[in-house]
Amino acid sequence: MIPIYAADRAEAQTSNLTKVKVISDDGTVVSAARKKTEEEDAAVDGVSLNISDEGKKKLGEQEALLETLQMQLENTKEQVKAQEEAWDSMGKCLAIAIRIVKGDNVPTQDIEYLKEKNPDLFMQSMSLRMPKKDPEDCDSVLDEEEDEEASGEDGAKAVLTGESSAADGESSFTDASVEKPPVGA
Repeated sequence: MIPIYAADRAEAQTSNLTKVKVISDDGTVVSAARKKTEEEDAAVDGVSLNISDEGKKKLGEQEALLETLQMQLENTKEQVKAQEEAWDSMGKCLAIAIRIVKGDNVPTQDIEYLKEKNPDLFMQSMSLRMPKKDPEDCDSVLDEEEDEEASGEDGAKAVLTGESSAADGESSFTDASVEKPPVGA
């Protein structure tokens, strides 16, 4: 094999040619360029590696497995994120429902959020609502984005209030967007 010097190889790296210097028996130096062989092209720092067909096949299988595992990891991350959002939404719905059942003054955007996200819980909480003589004014449990979505375009922030009536003990509701549940429901 003809010796190839590292300095000359570095100059020819940008092309598909390899520069070679050949020193003859009488000491004369001859420089030439020739096309790289596959072995030389695969060689790194003068070290070449020959991989058998079986090894290449195994490497291909491992790369395919790695790609599959990476896709599964991404899918799992997406599922975890969706579950986190679902649990966050459920937590907010439960907090709103508890406030309704306790008879506190609940912001309308929270009630609309509960109606949209969990209508069954909304109906249950409204039917279990307990009248309160001095209801607490609750702040919204929603984030700003959710707050804007639930309150509509005009940004109205009406409040559902429940006050105790001395005569019959039933709640009176003061919000046009919330209907009073039927008695005995």
